[in-house]
Amino acid sequence: GVQYIRTGAIIQLLLGNMGRPGGGVMALRGHASIQGSTDVPTLFNLLPGYLPMPHHAEHPSFDEWVDSIRHPGQKGFWGNARAYGVNLLKAYWGDAATPENDYCYGYLPRMTGDHGTYQQVLNMIDGKVKGYFLLGQNPAVGSAHGRAQRLGMANLDWLVVRDLFMIESATFWQNGPEVATGEIVPEECRTEVFFLPAASHVEKEGTFTQTQRLLQWREKAVEP
Repeated sequence: GVQYIRTGAIIQLLLGNMGRPGGGVMALRGHASIQGSTDVPTLFNLLPGYLPMPHHAEHPSFDEWVDSIRHPGQKGFWGNARAYGVNLLKAYWGDAATPENDYCYGYLPRMTGDHGTYQQVLNMIDGKVKGYFLLGQNPAVGSAHGRAQRLGMANLDWLVVRDLFMIESATFWQNGPEVATGEIVPEECRTEVFFLPAASHVEKEGTFTQTQRLLQWREKAVEP
């Protein structure tokens, strides 16, 4: 996917279309609501509106968190970070969020370090992670260094996979490449896998955010 985008940008540069009206690249996403996942959001280091998640040591107070976003004195979008932060906290806690209590900032979860997917898989390999939920992800073949992903999942106590199909991340212990090499032995693999069914995007109604940030409502087409 990254190479497609890079190639598209190179082609547009060669054609002289960058910076021209109607030029550039519009990268269509492969799922109905990938943009919506950052609105929710699902990334470990972001809050809705792309506000960064506070760090437990670096942002003990609301003002320190806001100032780390807006960098006092800068102009532009993030100069309004205080208003964005207040709006988010009041959306969460309503009238209970007041200036006197830092708008309930103390209730926000804090990061303690890198909680991204690649640090997670290293922690799995090291035995620091006991269980894992996979919702709409297939790291056995969809993340960088698939072998590390599969070996990490083989070192869990339990794995819950919710998907439309029996994906590779649910069957890595049974027929993954490491089974052929002997690195994973199905009879000895410690991971207990629970596979749960899911409903696709046409089987439920709701909002989703398209590539161009257009928020749309979708009706359910069929029963799950």
